Amino acid sequence: MSRIYAVFLTILLICAASDAHAQTSRIYFAGYLGVTGFDGLNFEDKTTPAAGTFEPDNTMNFAGAMGLRFTRNFRMEAELSYRDADFDRITIEGVGERNIAGEFKSTMLLLNGYYDFDIRNWRTQPFVTGGVGIGYHSGEITDNAFTESVADEAFGLVWNAGAGLKYRVRDDLAWTAGYRYMDGTTLQLENTDIDFSAYEIRIGLEWDFQPY
Repeated sequence: MSRIYAVFLTILLICAASDAHAQTSRIYFAGYLGVTGFDGLNFEDKTTPAAGTFEPDNTMNFAGAMGLRFTRNFRMEAELSYRDADFDRITIEGVGERNIAGEFKSTMLLLNGYYDFDIRNWRTQPFVTGGVGIGYHSGEITDNAFTESVADEAFGLVWNAGAGLKYRVRDDLAWTAGYRYMDGTTLQLENTDIDFSAYEIRIGLEWDFQPY
């Protein structure tokens, strides 16, 4: 994971250097804290066979990012984030809802683009964002009363889209608040296929790095 993260950062730095004479570029660092929610993750167990939905509980998410501002409005970030959700309910088609013990963890490496809109005489900027990256997921079901026990891990493609507001406290410091929806490719944990999707509400802090 650390090697992939370094590749993303290198790509960003090369892009900034190649366009330095035409655009304003600025390196910044960002940290994010928020809540991840799930409407329900559909699954299909190919062994039982069984299909249905499990509902992870809402959980905290944490993220750190390094970004480059190519212009006043357009910027990109390489982001590393983590979330860990427990779940205790599962709905099986033809059986109904049952209590069950499980856990679902996700670590994601994303390359996100942002566009900050200018509003004259405002210190607040609305923004839209979208990105793509790699997710490392691990899941575990410890109760096998209604489905096969699962304890496995998988990589999958992840993408996201969202919007929010940025409030610039001073030239090199800004608070952000935003919402994003996340989706991804089907995950295979042992013999169980899982459709991943989630939504996140986050607050963040951006600090512009000015070495001179």
